[in-house]
Amino acid sequence: MPATDFDNWITKNLTQFSSSNITKLAPGIFVSQSNLTTVNIPNVTVLSKKCFAYCYNLTSLTTGTLVRLEEGCLIDCGIYDIDVSNVTYVGNSALLTNRNLQSLDFSNLQVLAQGALWNLSVNKIWIPSTCTILGVNFYSDNPNLKIYTDAESKPDSWESSWNDWNKDIIWGATHADFENA
Repeated sequence: MPATDFDNWITKNLTQFSSSNITKLAPGIFVSQSNLTTVNIPNVTVLSKKCFAYCYNLTSLTTGTLVRLEEGCLIDCGIYDIDVSNVTYVGNSALLTNRNLQSLDFSNLQVLAQGALWNLSVNKIWIPSTCTILGVNFYSDNPNLKIYTDAESKPDSWESSWNDWNKDIIWGATHADFENA
């Protein structure tokens, strides 16, 4: 079967994918797999650029301990839960329009790029004071969003317009405050 026929078959028919042998994903590897619902890749720690972009029906993603979310890796997906507690870097538009997430705990975050969390329905986000780069407009207007941080005030390294939507910021919060909210 020619490669293009195989590519078309995969695009139309892949609903689940599981492999413990994969440690790295190629950029765009599953892009636009509209029937894909479940992925189990327990040894992957980096979600590469647009690896699951436009997988509209992807609701279950099991990975290893994630440390990086590259640009556009989960654009327009339906993930309900993802452990980002060890993620240190979130690229531009990484979780753009991921409509089912409710909470994001970035306990080890260092970089949150511009537009990284644009158009999400999350209710709360934890951003630690150790985050050294917080991009302009990293999120869009969401009337229910509260941002928790252990920083007492805006760190100098965060973009001056990082909170243009004037969301509620819980400064000096403890992680327990975030978890119990």
